[in-house]
Amino acid sequence: MQYTKEKAVVLFTGGIDSSVLLYESKKSYEVLPVYFDQRTNVAFHELSAVDAIVKTLGLSCEVLAIPEFPPTVFGVRVPRYLAAYPEFAVGEYSEACGACAFFARAFRYAGVNTILIGVNKSDAENYPALDDYLAACENYLNVGVPSEKHIKYVAPLRQLSKCDVVKRGLELDVPLASTWSCLMGPLDHCGVCAQCLRRVKAFSTAGVKDTTRYRAPVIP
Repeated sequence: MQYTKEKAVVLFTGGIDSSVLLYESKKSYEVLPVYFDQRTNVAFHELSAVDAIVKTLGLSCEVLAIPEFPPTVFGVRVPRYLAAYPEFAVGEYSEACGACAFFARAFRYAGVNTILIGVNKSDAENYPALDDYLAACENYLNVGVPSEKHIKYVAPLRQLSKCDVVKRGLELDVPLASTWSCLMGPLDHCGVCAQCLRRVKAFSTAGVKDTTRYRAPVIP
Protein backbone atom coordinates (compact mmCIF):
# COMPACT_ATOMS: atom_id res chain seq x y z
CA MET A 1 0.00 0.00 0.00
CA GLN A 2 1.48 3.33 -1.06
CA TYR A 3 1.78 5.98 1.62
CA THR A 4 0.27 9.34 0.70
CA LYS A 5 1.73 12.39 2.37
CA GLU A 6 -0.54 15.00 3.87
CA LYS A 7 -0.83 18.18 1.82
CA ALA A 8 0.46 21.34 3.46
CA VAL A 9 0.63 24.92 2.29
CA VAL A 10 3.99 26.54 3.03
CA LEU A 11 3.82 30.30 3.44
CA PHE A 12 6.86 31.05 1.33
CA THR A 13 8.63 34.39 1.04
CA GLY A 14 12.00 33.39 -0.35
CA GLY A 15 13.60 34.28 2.99
CA ILE A 16 15.89 32.17 5.17
CA ASP A 17 13.19 30.82 7.49
CA SER A 18 10.63 29.85 4.88
CA SER A 19 13.33 28.30 2.67
CA VAL A 20 14.63 26.13 5.50
CA LEU A 21 11.02 25.32 6.39
CA LEU A 22 10.32 24.21 2.82
CA TYR A 23 13.34 21.90 2.74
CA GLU A 24 12.58 20.53 6.21
CA SER A 25 8.90 19.91 5.55
CA LYS A 26 9.31 18.23 2.19
CA LYS A 27 10.30 15.06 4.03
CA SER A 28 6.98 14.80 5.85
CA TYR A 29 4.43 16.61 3.68
CA GLU A 30 3.36 17.11 0.11
CA VAL A 31 4.42 20.74 0.26
CA LEU A 32 2.56 23.42 -1.67
CA PRO A 33 4.55 26.67 -1.56
CA VAL A 34 2.42 29.82 -1.65
CA TYR A 35 3.75 33.36 -2.05
CA PHE A 36 1.42 36.24 -1.23
CA ASP A 37 2.27 39.13 -3.53
CA GLN A 38 1.73 42.42 -1.70
CA ARG A 39 3.24 44.43 -4.58
CA THR A 40 5.85 45.96 -2.31
CA ASN A 41 9.11 47.47 -3.50
CA VAL A 42 10.93 44.20 -2.75
CA ALA A 43 8.39 41.83 -4.34
CA PHE A 44 10.62 41.41 -7.40
CA HIS A 45 13.55 40.26 -5.24
CA GLU A 46 11.36 37.99 -3.14
CA LEU A 47 9.85 36.37 -6.22
CA SER A 48 13.30 35.88 -7.74
CA ALA A 49 14.41 34.13 -4.53
CA VAL A 50 11.20 32.08 -4.45
CA ASP A 51 11.75 30.91 -8.02
CA ALA A 52 15.40 30.01 -7.39
CA ILE A 53 14.64 28.04 -4.21
CA VAL A 54 11.65 26.03 -5.45
CA LYS A 55 13.52 25.02 -8.59
CA THR A 56 16.19 23.32 -6.47
CA LEU A 57 13.46 21.02 -5.15
CA GLY A 58 11.69 20.48 -8.46
CA LEU A 59 8.66 22.38 -7.21
CA SER A 60 6.63 25.37 -8.34
CA CYS A 61 5.15 28.13 -6.22
CA GLU A 62 1.59 29.43 -6.32
CA VAL A 63 1.63 33.23 -6.41
CA LEU A 64 -1.52 34.78 -4.97
CA ALA A 65 -2.08 38.53 -5.09
CA ILE A 66 -3.17 40.41 -2.01
CA PRO A 67 -5.32 43.45 -2.88
CA GLU A 68 -3.32 46.66 -2.90
CA PHE A 69 -3.71 49.28 -0.21
CA PRO A 70 -6.20 51.91 -1.43
CA PRO A 71 -4.69 55.35 -2.03
CA THR A 72 -7.30 56.94 0.22
CA VAL A 73 -9.76 55.75 2.88
CA PHE A 74 -12.59 58.03 4.03
CA GLY A 75 -10.79 60.91 2.41
CA VAL A 76 -7.53 60.21 4.26
CA ARG A 77 -4.43 59.51 2.16
CA VAL A 78 -2.89 56.10 2.91
CA PRO A 79 0.93 56.08 2.47
CA ARG A 80 2.22 53.27 0.25
CA TYR A 81 4.89 52.29 2.76
CA LEU A 82 2.22 50.79 5.02
CA ALA A 83 2.04 47.81 2.67
CA ALA A 84 5.75 47.12 3.10
CA TYR A 85 6.05 47.39 6.87
CA PRO A 86 4.61 44.74 9.19
CA GLU A 87 2.36 45.33 12.17
CA PHE A 88 4.61 46.18 15.11
CA ALA A 89 3.29 43.46 17.44
CA VAL A 90 3.12 40.45 15.13
CA GLY A 91 5.73 41.08 12.44
CA GLU A 92 5.68 39.90 8.86
CA TYR A 93 3.02 37.25 9.53
CA SER A 94 0.17 39.73 9.89
CA GLU A 95 -0.46 40.12 6.16
CA ALA A 96 0.17 36.45 5.32
CA CYS A 97 -2.18 35.14 7.98
CA GLY A 98 -4.80 37.67 7.00
CA ALA A 99 -4.51 36.49 3.41
CA CYS A 100 -4.94 32.89 4.57
CA ALA A 101 -8.34 33.85 5.95
CA PHE A 102 -9.30 35.12 2.48
CA PHE A 103 -8.05 31.97 0.71
CA ALA A 104 -9.09 29.41 3.36
CA ARG A 105 -12.04 28.11 1.36
CA ALA A 106 -9.81 27.54 -1.67
CA PHE A 107 -7.22 25.75 0.47
CA ARG A 108 -9.88 23.44 1.92
CA TYR A 109 -11.26 22.74 -1.55
CA ALA A 110 -7.74 21.70 -2.59
CA GLY A 111 -7.62 19.26 0.32
CA VAL A 112 -5.31 21.33 2.53
CA ASN A 113 -5.79 21.46 6.30
CA THR A 114 -2.27 22.42 7.36
CA ILE A 115 -0.49 25.73 6.85
CA LEU A 116 3.23 25.70 7.63
CA ILE A 117 4.79 28.97 8.74
CA GLY A 118 8.44 29.85 9.31
CA VAL A 119 8.01 31.33 12.78
CA ASN A 120 11.13 30.83 14.88
CA LYS A 121 12.04 31.45 18.51
CA SER A 122 13.58 34.82 17.70
CA ASP A 123 10.33 35.98 16.03
CA ALA A 124 8.37 35.25 19.19
CA GLU A 125 10.91 37.22 21.21
CA ASN A 126 10.80 40.19 18.84
CA TYR A 127 7.01 40.14 18.51
CA PRO A 128 5.50 39.20 21.90
CA ALA A 129 1.93 39.11 20.57
CA LEU A 130 2.75 36.72 17.72
CA ASP A 131 1.64 33.46 19.33
CA ASP A 132 -1.67 34.97 20.46
CA TYR A 133 -2.18 36.43 17.00
CA LEU A 134 -1.61 33.09 15.27
CA ALA A 135 -3.99 31.35 17.67
CA ALA A 136 -6.64 33.99 17.00
CA CYS A 137 -6.13 33.65 13.23
CA GLU A 138 -6.47 29.88 13.41
CA ASN A 139 -9.64 30.19 15.46
CA TYR A 140 -11.04 32.69 12.96
CA LEU A 141 -10.35 30.32 10.05
CA ASN A 142 -12.36 27.57 11.71
CA VAL A 143 -15.38 29.32 13.19
CA GLY A 144 -18.48 27.47 12.01
CA VAL A 145 -16.42 24.92 10.05
CA PRO A 146 -16.79 21.15 10.73
CA SER A 147 -13.85 19.83 12.78
CA GLU A 148 -12.70 17.50 9.99
CA LYS A 149 -12.17 20.55 7.77
CA HIS A 150 -10.36 22.68 10.33
CA ILE A 151 -7.16 24.37 9.19
CA LYS A 152 -4.22 24.52 11.59
CA TYR A 153 -1.04 26.56 11.63
CA VAL A 154 2.11 24.53 12.26
CA ALA A 155 5.49 26.12 13.00
CA PRO A 156 8.18 23.40 12.83
CA LEU A 157 10.97 25.95 13.46
CA ARG A 158 9.28 27.50 16.51
CA GLN A 159 11.93 26.28 19.01
CA LEU A 160 14.91 27.35 16.88
CA SER A 161 16.64 30.71 17.05
CA LYS A 162 17.44 32.52 13.80
CA CYS A 163 21.04 31.34 14.23
CA ASP A 164 19.84 27.74 14.62
CA VAL A 165 17.71 28.10 11.49
CA VAL A 166 20.80 29.12 9.52
CA LYS A 167 22.69 26.11 10.87
CA ARG A 168 19.79 23.81 9.99
CA GLY A 169 19.73 25.29 6.51
CA LEU A 170 23.37 24.37 6.03
CA GLU A 171 22.66 20.81 7.20
CA LEU A 172 19.86 20.55 4.62
CA ASP A 173 21.94 22.15 1.83
CA VAL A 174 19.50 25.04 1.48
CA PRO A 175 20.97 27.64 -0.93
CA LEU A 176 20.90 30.40 1.69
CA ALA A 177 22.79 32.77 -0.58
CA SER A 178 19.76 32.80 -2.88
CA THR A 179 17.35 33.91 -0.16
CA TRP A 180 16.09 37.47 0.29
CA SER A 181 15.49 39.25 3.63
CA CYS A 182 15.58 43.02 3.03
CA LEU A 183 12.50 45.19 3.56
CA MET A 184 13.82 48.09 1.52
CA GLY A 185 15.39 47.03 -1.79
CA PRO A 186 15.65 48.08 -4.58
CA LEU A 187 18.92 46.45 -5.70
CA ASP A 188 20.97 44.71 -3.01
CA HIS A 189 20.15 44.13 0.66
CA CYS A 190 20.24 47.52 2.36
CA GLY A 191 22.12 46.33 5.45
CA VAL A 192 20.23 48.65 7.81
CA CYS A 193 16.60 47.50 8.03
CA ALA A 194 15.50 45.18 10.84
CA GLN A 195 15.43 42.10 8.63
CA CYS A 196 18.91 42.74 7.24
CA LEU A 197 20.32 43.24 10.74
CA ARG A 198 18.79 39.95 11.88
CA ARG A 199 20.23 38.22 8.83
CA VAL A 200 23.70 39.58 9.54
CA LYS A 201 23.51 38.59 13.20
CA ALA A 202 22.25 35.08 12.41
CA PHE A 203 25.09 34.31 10.02
CA SER A 204 27.66 35.83 12.35
CA THR A 205 26.40 33.97 15.43
CA ALA A 206 26.27 30.71 13.47
CA GLY A 207 29.90 31.24 12.44
CA VAL A 208 28.93 31.08 8.79
CA LYS A 209 30.34 33.30 6.04
CA ASP A 210 27.66 35.69 4.81
CA THR A 211 28.01 36.20 1.05
CA THR A 212 25.05 38.58 0.90
CA ARG A 213 25.73 41.89 -0.85
CA TYR A 214 24.79 44.83 1.39
CA ARG A 215 24.66 48.45 0.25
CA ALA A 216 25.65 49.76 3.67
CA PRO A 217 28.64 48.48 5.65
CA VAL A 218 27.48 45.93 8.21
CA ILE A 219 28.87 45.15 11.63
CA PRO A 220 28.10 41.55 12.74
